[in-house]
Formats: sequence, structure tokens, C-alpha cells
Amino acid sequence: MLLRSLSFILILTTVFGCSGTHDGPPRRFVEGAVSFNEQPIEYGVIRFIPQPDGPIVTAMIQQGHYSAQNKGGIPLGDVRVEVTSMSDSSKMEGDAMNPTPAARPPVIPEKFNTSSILIETISAGNGTQVLDFHLKDK
Repeated sequence: MLLRSLSFILILTTVFGCSGTHDGPPRRFVEGAVSFNEQPIEYGVIRFIPQPDGPIVTAMIQQGHYSAQNKGGIPLGDVRVEVTSMSDSSKMEGDAMNPTPAARPPVIPEKFNTSSILIETISAGNGTQVLDFHLKDK
């Protein structure tokens, strides 16, 4: 009887937990709209950089919307947000998840991309957190 109980516990542990599938920091799905000077960003990239450090999450912006769900979403806590938009959508092809400002000129001011002042907090919770970014030149 004891052997049967131990076998049952071992099976439950294997099926329901202790498998290490949730490696890394806690995360949450995030999505939202992105516009610049009241116009949706047609094509671009948004990056979430945990502060002070952690795994960076990158998502594509298409038709003014992004969805960051890769690898479970964005790590909880404060993140610095970088937004890059391309003046020509064809420049987004190829290495879209790793844009190089020198090769692809951004149309968004540096204060929202390479020198971003945008800080947001990813909070714990159920469901997807919505973060909209309505950027203005001035």
C-alpha cells in the first residue's frame, strides 16, 4: 500500500509540477497601441528592457498595434521602453527583431528609442496587460 501511494505521488509530481517549465523571472503578456503625433505607427519595433537588468523582450509593431507574448511575455517590474518606426516598411524585412539605427533610419525621436525616457511597470495579474503609447514630437 505504501509503495502504491508513493507511486501515485510520483506520477502526480511528474504530470503537474516540478518540471521547470517556468524558468526565469515571472512574466505577463502585454499588448497595446502605438502612435506618433496622433498617427498609428504602421511598421516598427518595440523593446521592453527590464530595469535594472533582465531579459529584453522585443515585439513587432504592425498597423499601430503590438503584442508581446513570446516566452511568456515581459518580466514583471519596471521596464524602459524603446520604440522604433521605419519610414519604409521594406526596410523591416530580414532582421526586423534586431534593428540597426545606422542601417534603418528611425522616424521616432531618440527620446523614445535609443535614448528612451519611457518607463512603465509590468504588474502581476491575470490576463493581458494593456499598455498604449501615444508619442508626440513636442
